[in-house]
Amino acid sequence: MIQNILSNFNKQETPYDVGELYGPYKVERVVDGDTFIAKVEGERTRIRMLGIDTPESVANNPERITEEGLIASNYTKQLLDGALVYLEYDVEPRDHYNRLLAYVYIKTDKEYVMINLLLVEEGYAIPYIVKPNTRYAHLLKAAGNK
Repeated sequence: MIQNILSNFNKQETPYDVGELYGPYKVERVVDGDTFIAKVEGERTRIRMLGIDTPESVANNPERITEEGLIASNYTKQLLDGALVYLEYDVEPRDHYNRLLAYVYIKTDKEYVMINLLLVEEGYAIPYIVKPNTRYAHLLKAAGNK
């Protein structure tokens, strides 16, 4: 299934220039639709995907958990669980929860696919831009308006 998703995404040319990528890092566990844990530079690191937000699927208050959040989380698990990912950073390296902030890519036969953008295009996430991390704001907002 993952290959079908990525191959369909790759049918269009990448509408942006990919910046400097770091990795590959192996995803150890997907936490929810926009957060996962990978081993980065030898340490288990919680990574929050920049520029997007998915509905809640993990929360201390069970009332915040939504069906849409569980669906988005499962989709992200299909994409990333055990995958090798590459990270691109923006201005701020971490958020107030000390999560590493990044645009996340998977390498295919043809190119690198930005998972943040894929989640928006497929309807599992919405654009969520927090300044000063705005490198792909225009791209994510455009995908969210389709």
